[in-house]
Amino acid sequence: MIWLAKLESEELPYEAEWVRSDELLKDVESRMIPLAEQEQVQFDVVERSHFEMRVDREKFLQAISNIVVNAIRHARSRVSVYVKGTEIVIEDDGNGIPEDLIPHIFNRFVKGKGGETGLGLAIARTIIEQSQGQIKVEQSSLGGARFVIEFPWKES
Repeated sequence: MIWLAKLESEELPYEAEWVRSDELLKDVESRMIPLAEQEQVQFDVVERSHFEMRVDREKFLQAISNIVVNAIRHARSRVSVYVKGTEIVIEDDGNGIPEDLIPHIFNRFVKGKGGETGLGLAIARTIIEQSQGQIKVEQSSLGGARFVIEFPWKES
């Protein structure tokens, strides 16, 4: 909670650098594989393309990790992460997010079914917006939730 407040007030330093999306997703994969194996969820990071983004690498890894942890926790059997243009997409085959919760899911203390603190997605949104990105959630073709992180930069 204190960390989120510091992020939102820009009290924490934001150390932006150019990072390739494929390299960042490799880091996400290495951090998330143990959790996926523990939960018996297939975790796929598909590197079809990449782009460069100007982000605070560690903070952005935290943002994506928060989303992926939720996806793994709510998936039936599969989570997929990939780049499409200048978007990073994270989707699962779980039950998805109820329509009435979608407009509020990135707010503090808003929890879906089985949620913990209601801070993970609020933290992710704050970091993504500090990185000049946008995040949205929709229903996935896999059946669960689909989180899309969009950036204004051109593909490499």
